[in-house]
Amino acid sequence: MASENRLPTALASVYLTGSLLSLVGTGFILLCYLLLPMKRHFRHVLIINLMTSGFLHALNTSLSGFWIVVRGQGLQEGSLCVANGFIGQLSGRGVDCTVLAIALVTVYTITRHNTMGPVNAIWDWSTIFRVTFAIWMMPIITSCIALGMKWYSPASGTWCFIVDDPRYLRYLLTYGWRFLFISINIGLYIYLVRRGAEFCDRQLILTTI
Repeated sequence: MASENRLPTALASVYLTGSLLSLVGTGFILLCYLLLPMKRHFRHVLIINLMTSGFLHALNTSLSGFWIVVRGQGLQEGSLCVANGFIGQLSGRGVDCTVLAIALVTVYTITRHNTMGPVNAIWDWSTIFRVTFAIWMMPIITSCIALGMKWYSPASGTWCFIVDDPRYLRYLLTYGWRFLFISINIGLYIYLVRRGAEFCDRQLILTTI
Protein backbone atom coordinates (compact mmCIF):
# COMPACT_ATOMS: atom_id res chain seq x y z
CA MET A 1 0.00 0.00 0.00
CA ALA A 2 2.88 2.36 0.75
CA SER A 3 4.31 1.95 -2.74
CA GLU A 4 0.93 2.71 -4.26
CA ASN A 5 0.69 6.00 -2.38
CA ARG A 6 4.27 7.09 -2.96
CA LEU A 7 3.83 8.32 -6.53
CA PRO A 8 0.56 10.25 -5.93
CA THR A 9 2.09 11.84 -2.84
CA ALA A 10 5.21 12.87 -4.76
CA LEU A 11 3.12 14.37 -7.54
CA ALA A 12 0.89 16.08 -5.00
CA SER A 13 3.99 17.66 -3.44
CA VAL A 14 4.95 19.15 -6.80
CA TYR A 15 1.41 20.46 -7.35
CA LEU A 16 1.34 21.78 -3.78
CA THR A 17 4.61 23.66 -4.25
CA GLY A 18 3.28 25.38 -7.37
CA SER A 19 -0.01 26.20 -5.67
CA LEU A 20 1.74 27.68 -2.63
CA LEU A 21 3.97 29.86 -4.82
CA SER A 22 0.91 31.08 -6.69
CA LEU A 23 -0.87 31.66 -3.38
CA VAL A 24 1.98 33.79 -2.05
CA GLY A 25 2.28 35.78 -5.28
CA THR A 26 -1.39 36.55 -5.76
CA GLY A 27 -1.90 37.10 -2.04
CA PHE A 28 0.90 39.66 -1.88
CA ILE A 29 -0.42 41.63 -4.86
CA LEU A 30 -3.99 41.46 -3.56
CA LEU A 31 -2.88 42.60 -0.11
CA CYS A 32 -1.03 45.56 -1.60
CA TYR A 33 -4.12 46.68 -3.49
CA LEU A 34 -6.37 46.21 -0.47
CA LEU A 35 -4.08 48.09 1.92
CA LEU A 36 -3.56 51.00 -0.43
CA PRO A 37 -6.35 53.59 -0.72
CA MET A 38 -9.07 52.28 -3.02
CA LYS A 39 -8.87 53.82 -6.46
CA ARG A 40 -11.71 53.57 -8.95
CA HIS A 41 -9.36 53.43 -11.92
CA PHE A 42 -10.31 50.60 -14.25
CA ARG A 43 -6.86 49.01 -13.89
CA HIS A 44 -7.30 48.65 -10.13
CA VAL A 45 -10.77 47.15 -10.51
CA LEU A 46 -9.64 44.57 -13.06
CA ILE A 47 -6.46 43.65 -11.20
CA ILE A 48 -8.34 43.18 -7.92
CA ASN A 49 -10.81 40.86 -9.68
CA LEU A 50 -7.96 38.91 -11.28
CA MET A 51 -5.97 38.58 -8.06
CA THR A 52 -9.07 37.62 -6.07
CA SER A 53 -9.93 34.76 -8.41
CA GLY A 54 -6.28 33.71 -8.66
CA PHE A 55 -5.85 33.76 -4.88
CA LEU A 56 -9.00 31.69 -4.32
CA HIS A 57 -7.89 29.17 -6.93
CA ALA A 58 -4.39 28.86 -5.44
CA LEU A 59 -5.78 28.58 -1.91
CA ASN A 60 -8.24 25.91 -3.01
CA THR A 61 -5.60 23.74 -4.70
CA SER A 62 -3.14 24.33 -1.86
CA LEU A 63 -5.60 23.03 0.74
CA SER A 64 -6.48 19.94 -1.29
CA GLY A 65 -2.81 19.32 -2.09
CA PHE A 66 -1.85 19.64 1.57
CA TRP A 67 -4.65 17.21 2.46
CA ILE A 68 -3.25 14.62 0.03
CA VAL A 69 0.36 15.06 1.16
CA VAL A 70 -0.52 14.74 4.85
CA ARG A 71 -2.83 11.74 4.43
CA GLY A 72 -0.75 10.06 1.73
CA GLN A 73 -3.78 9.24 -0.42
CA GLY A 74 -5.96 10.85 -3.05
CA LEU A 75 -9.16 12.79 -2.60
CA GLN A 76 -12.43 10.95 -2.09
CA GLU A 77 -15.99 11.81 -2.96
CA GLY A 78 -17.88 13.77 -0.34
CA SER A 79 -18.81 17.25 0.78
CA LEU A 80 -15.17 18.42 0.92
CA CYS A 81 -14.61 17.25 -2.64
CA VAL A 82 -17.76 19.04 -3.79
CA ALA A 83 -16.67 22.25 -2.07
CA ASN A 84 -13.21 21.95 -3.60
CA GLY A 85 -14.65 21.38 -7.07
CA PHE A 86 -17.12 24.24 -6.74
CA ILE A 87 -14.48 26.75 -5.60
CA GLY A 88 -12.07 25.52 -8.25
CA GLN A 89 -14.63 25.94 -11.01
CA LEU A 90 -15.71 29.35 -9.70
CA SER A 91 -12.20 30.75 -9.29
CA GLY A 92 -10.78 29.17 -12.43
CA ARG A 93 -13.48 30.59 -14.64
CA GLY A 94 -13.13 33.86 -12.75
CA VAL A 95 -9.52 34.06 -13.93
CA ASP A 96 -10.56 33.30 -17.52
CA CYS A 97 -13.29 35.93 -17.54
CA THR A 98 -11.11 38.59 -15.92
CA VAL A 99 -8.32 38.05 -18.46
CA LEU A 100 -10.90 38.47 -21.23
CA ALA A 101 -12.26 41.61 -19.56
CA ILE A 102 -8.74 43.06 -19.37
CA ALA A 103 -8.25 42.42 -23.08
CA LEU A 104 -11.60 43.99 -23.98
CA VAL A 105 -11.05 47.07 -21.82
CA THR A 106 -7.49 47.46 -23.11
CA VAL A 107 -8.54 47.41 -26.74
CA TYR A 108 -11.50 49.70 -26.11
CA THR A 109 -9.43 52.16 -24.09
CA ILE A 110 -6.71 52.46 -26.71
CA THR A 111 -8.89 52.47 -29.81
CA ARG A 112 -11.70 54.75 -28.62
CA HIS A 113 -9.62 57.80 -29.61
CA ASN A 114 -7.51 58.59 -32.60
CA THR A 115 -4.42 58.65 -30.40
CA MET A 116 -2.65 55.53 -29.18
CA GLY A 117 -2.11 57.07 -25.73
CA PRO A 118 -3.85 55.49 -22.72
CA VAL A 119 -7.04 56.92 -21.26
CA ASN A 120 -7.10 57.59 -17.50
CA ALA A 121 -10.65 56.39 -16.98
CA ILE A 122 -12.05 56.62 -13.46
CA TRP A 123 -15.11 54.40 -13.09
CA ASP A 124 -18.02 55.29 -10.85
CA TRP A 125 -19.26 52.68 -8.39
CA SER A 126 -22.14 51.71 -10.65
CA THR A 127 -19.74 50.83 -13.46
CA ILE A 128 -17.47 48.95 -11.05
CA PHE A 129 -20.36 46.81 -9.82
CA ARG A 130 -21.63 46.14 -13.34
CA VAL A 131 -18.21 45.11 -14.63
CA THR A 132 -17.55 42.92 -11.59
CA PHE A 133 -20.96 41.28 -11.98
CA ALA A 134 -20.31 40.67 -15.68
CA ILE A 135 -16.96 39.05 -14.87
CA TRP A 136 -18.37 36.68 -12.27
CA MET A 137 -21.69 35.87 -13.91
CA MET A 138 -20.45 32.98 -16.05
CA PRO A 139 -18.29 31.44 -13.28
CA ILE A 140 -21.22 31.53 -10.86
CA ILE A 141 -23.65 30.02 -13.37
CA THR A 142 -21.38 27.16 -14.47
CA SER A 143 -20.32 26.40 -10.90
CA CYS A 144 -23.92 26.27 -9.69
CA ILE A 145 -25.01 24.10 -12.62
CA ALA A 146 -22.31 21.54 -11.84
CA LEU A 147 -23.21 21.72 -8.15
CA GLY A 148 -26.91 21.22 -8.77
CA MET A 149 -26.27 18.29 -11.12
CA LYS A 150 -23.75 16.71 -8.70
CA TRP A 151 -20.99 16.71 -11.31
CA TYR A 152 -18.02 17.27 -9.00
CA SER A 153 -15.74 14.31 -8.31
CA PRO A 154 -12.04 13.59 -7.61
CA ALA A 155 -9.80 14.33 -10.60
CA SER A 156 -6.33 13.13 -11.56
CA GLY A 157 -4.62 16.14 -9.96
CA THR A 158 -4.76 17.38 -6.40
CA TRP A 159 -8.27 18.72 -6.70
CA CYS A 160 -11.85 17.77 -7.47
CA PHE A 161 -13.28 18.69 -10.83
CA ILE A 162 -16.24 18.15 -13.13
CA VAL A 163 -16.79 14.47 -13.91
CA ASP A 164 -15.16 13.16 -17.09
CA ASP A 165 -18.06 10.91 -18.05
CA PRO A 166 -19.62 12.13 -20.24
CA ARG A 167 -16.49 13.96 -21.35
CA TYR A 168 -18.35 16.79 -23.08
CA LEU A 169 -19.37 18.20 -19.68
CA ARG A 170 -15.86 19.50 -19.07
CA TYR A 171 -15.82 21.15 -22.48
CA LEU A 172 -19.29 22.56 -21.98
CA LEU A 173 -18.58 24.12 -18.59
CA THR A 174 -14.81 24.69 -18.65
CA TYR A 175 -12.57 23.90 -21.61
CA GLY A 176 -14.91 25.22 -24.27
CA TRP A 177 -15.12 28.62 -22.59
CA ARG A 178 -11.36 28.73 -22.07
CA PHE A 179 -10.60 27.92 -25.71
CA LEU A 180 -13.13 30.54 -26.82
CA PHE A 181 -11.65 33.21 -24.56
CA ILE A 182 -8.09 32.39 -25.65
CA SER A 183 -9.13 32.74 -29.29
CA ILE A 184 -10.83 36.07 -28.60
CA ASN A 185 -7.81 37.35 -26.65
CA ILE A 186 -5.44 36.43 -29.46
CA GLY A 187 -7.70 38.10 -32.01
CA LEU A 188 -8.02 41.26 -29.93
CA TYR A 189 -4.30 41.68 -29.41
CA ILE A 190 -3.52 40.94 -33.06
CA TYR A 191 -5.99 43.69 -33.95
CA LEU A 192 -4.34 45.98 -31.41
CA VAL A 193 -0.85 45.33 -32.79
CA ARG A 194 -1.99 45.96 -36.35
CA ARG A 195 -3.73 49.15 -35.32
CA GLY A 196 -0.60 50.27 -33.50
CA ALA A 197 1.50 49.58 -36.58
CA GLU A 198 -0.90 51.58 -38.74
CA PHE A 199 -0.76 54.47 -36.28
CA CYS A 200 3.04 54.47 -36.32
CA ASP A 201 3.03 54.41 -40.12
CA ARG A 202 0.71 57.42 -40.24
CA GLN A 203 2.88 59.31 -37.77
CA LEU A 204 5.96 58.51 -39.85
CA ILE A 205 4.28 59.80 -42.99
CA LEU A 206 3.23 63.03 -41.24
CA THR A 207 6.75 63.69 -40.00
CA THR A 208 8.20 63.26 -43.48
CA ILE A 209 5.77 65.66 -45.15
